[in-house]
Amino acid sequence: MALSRVEQLRTVSISNLIQDIFHKEIPYSDISHHEDPRNYVVIVDGKYVLKVYGDKDRWKSEVENLARIHPAGFHIPHLIDYGMVNPYNGWVMTNLLPGTIMEKENQYLDSKEKEAVWYKLGECFFQFHNANIANYKDTVVYSRKPPFPDLTYWDSITIQYTEQKERIIKNDFYGSENEYSKAFIQIENWLAQQKKKDTIPLVLCHNDFSTRNILYQPASFGLIDFEMGCYAPRESDFARLAMELQKGGLFEAFLDGYYSGQAPVLKRNPETIRMFILIKTVEICSWAYSRANDYYHLAFDMLKSISK
Repeated sequence: MALSRVEQLRTVSISNLIQDIFHKEIPYSDISHHEDPRNYVVIVDGKYVLKVYGDKDRWKSEVENLARIHPAGFHIPHLIDYGMVNPYNGWVMTNLLPGTIMEKENQYLDSKEKEAVWYKLGECFFQFHNANIANYKDTVVYSRKPPFPDLTYWDSITIQYTEQKERIIKNDFYGSENEYSKAFIQIENWLAQQKKKDTIPLVLCHNDFSTRNILYQPASFGLIDFEMGCYAPRESDFARLAMELQKGGLFEAFLDGYYSGQAPVLKRNPETIRMFILIKTVEICSWAYSRANDYYHLAFDMLKSISK
C-alpha cells in the first residue's frame, strides 16, 4: 500500500540530509508546524533555512518562484541549492532572512504603529504584483503545470471550489448549513458572471500571503514561502490576510497603502475583494475542521460576517 504524503515525509531524516548536503554534521533547529506536517523546516547553523516538502509540485513551485522573483530585487530568500531526497520529497536551501515574523511583531506595536506598518506593506505588495517577473514557462525546474492546463483561470477555480463545497456538504458537522448555503449561492453566481466576462488581469501572486509569511524590519519587509505562488487576479492575494486582520482596521490600512496613488490606473473593487475572501473561507473550512480547528472557526466567522 502506497504511503500518504505525511507518512512519506516522516521517512525523511533531516540529519542525514544535512550530512549529505554539507558532508559533515551541522547543528540545526526545527521550526516546523508539527500539528499539520506538510513540510519540514529547519534553521541550519543559524544561517540557512532547509525546507523539505511533502508535496513534489509545491517543491517545484517554490524553486521556480524563488529563481524568477529574486532578480526583480525583492527581499526574499536567496536560492542556494535544491534537490530531491527521493522520488516524492524535494528540498530547498536558502539563506535565513533577518526580521521578525509579522504574526509576532503585531503584538508589540501600538495601534498607530500597526496602521503605519500595514499601510507601508500595502505599498510594497503593490510593487510585488506589478514587477516585471518572468512568466511561469521560463523556469529552472521543469515547469509545474497548472492543475487544469486546458482551462481558463475561472474554469479551474470553479472546479476547485466545487470540490471544496462537496467536502463541506459531505461533513454535516461543519458549521451552519444556512450560512454555507448563502455563501455558496453568492460564489456560484459571481463565478458564473466572471467566466462570461473573463476580463480581470492575472499577475504573479504569492497565494499564501499572511502574517506568518511576512518578515518585519523597521526599514524593510521580507517575504517567504512561495510554494503556492501562481498567476491569478491580484485581489485573490488579499483573502487570507483579510481574515487575520479582520479586527482593528488593519486590513483597510493595508488596502489604503496598496491602492495609494494608483487611481485612475488601478481602482479598488470592494465586491471583487469580498468575493475572493468568501471563496478563501470556503476553501479553509473544507479542510481545517479536524486539522486546524481554530483556523476553521476564524474562516467560518469571516464567512458569516461577509455573507449577504
